[in-house]
Amino acid sequence: MSPTRLIALFVAATLAPAVDHSSSRSTSKQSVREVARLHTARAAHTATALPAGDIVLVGGMTEDGGSLSSVERFDPRDNSIREVGSIASSRVGHTATLLNDGRVLIAGGYNGDYSASLELFDPSTSRVRPAGSLVEVRSGHTATLMPDGRVLFVGGVGAGWTLLRSAELYDPATG
Repeated sequence: MSPTRLIALFVAATLAPAVDHSSSRSTSKQSVREVARLHTARAAHTATALPAGDIVLVGGMTEDGGSLSSVERFDPRDNSIREVGSIASSRVGHTATLLNDGRVLIAGGYNGDYSASLELFDPSTSRVRPAGSLVEVRSGHTATLMPDGRVLFVGGVGAGWTLLRSAELYDPATG
């Protein structure tokens, strides 16, 4: 089975409707409500909270299993979503980590091939620029901002659907 189909199955299982056990309980108010619609339907994307409260939505999977390069931004002040640009490499299964300086580091992912590319999104300009490459291609990995500002990438899936044992550090000060 192709990695794209496996990701699609994972997303479908994750989004499957939950069983409603509330019929025996009274409900006075609905606590979740729709507030906006995306410009592009997507799954398996990232959603990164910015210091001002906005949420940046990056990449993800299309309805036909392809990958997206679009970037959208949710503004909680007026519940709007607007398109703000695109990343250079479409991707799904990537990470998007808020750095201490307010930029968002977008790393790895899958778009028919596993990616090692790094891109930086600057929320103040809505511009994206290249930020180098990971040592190893990876998708489905974790990315953790460390107290010193570096980002630790761990595990994931690499070329040939290989589960990775490696960990890498990215330092925004040196790129």
